[in-house]
Amino acid sequence: MDNGRVVLALPMSVESPRLARAALRDLADEDVVSAAALDVALVVASELVTNAVLHGEPPITLVVERLDDSALRIDVCDAGTFTAAIDAIQTGDIATTGRGLKIVAAFATRWEVDRRDDGKRVSAEITTRPPR
Repeated sequence: MDNGRVVLALPMSVESPRLARAALRDLADEDVVSAAALDVALVVASELVTNAVLHGEPPITLVVERLDDSALRIDVCDAGTFTAAIDAIQTGDIATTGRGLKIVAAFATRWEVDRRDDGKRVSAEITTRPPR
């Protein structure tokens, strides 16, 4: 990763989660991010980008930043202000959507939504290496 930070503009497209995963794979460095942490980052980024495509507004931006030797932050920003789906995470027995943020919450050491004048940012932090 260039200086520990990657910024990628994504189209409002069903292809965007795949593009985000490809960028993470291309930029990952095994000395910085373990294979297991990369797998988690791929899932988290994919879920956050999918939510932005389904519920947000363009533009969509993915920002991946190494916080230190043991943590990575994934931010997905979009211009949408709709956060009701985030505020009330619900899934029914036969629902076909609504599980993405529960998956993010399960993998992330912390996650949050930052409502801004120009839209929102959903951030998740993941551990990249086991504690020593």
